[in-house]
Amino acid sequence: MNKELIKFALEANLINYVEHETPRHYFISVDASLENVEKFAKLIIEECGDIADNYVDHGIPSSAIDKHFGVKYG
Repeated sequence: MNKELIKFALEANLINYVEHETPRHYFISVDASLENVEKFAKLIIEECGDIADNYVDHGIPSSAIDKHFGVKYG
């Protein structure tokens, strides 16, 4: 998993970081729920929107991505 996905998975509480475990440090959280999966997906979609905004003026692509996936902010 790349660093961005690890960051999002940690933020969404889908995975846990365990220091001193080798070679793996990240483990799927036993407490993960559907809400955690939805948060993970939302973080990825928001990142897609941010990337799209860097390439096109006025944020139109990010709005289309958000609308397509039904992401609402707030």
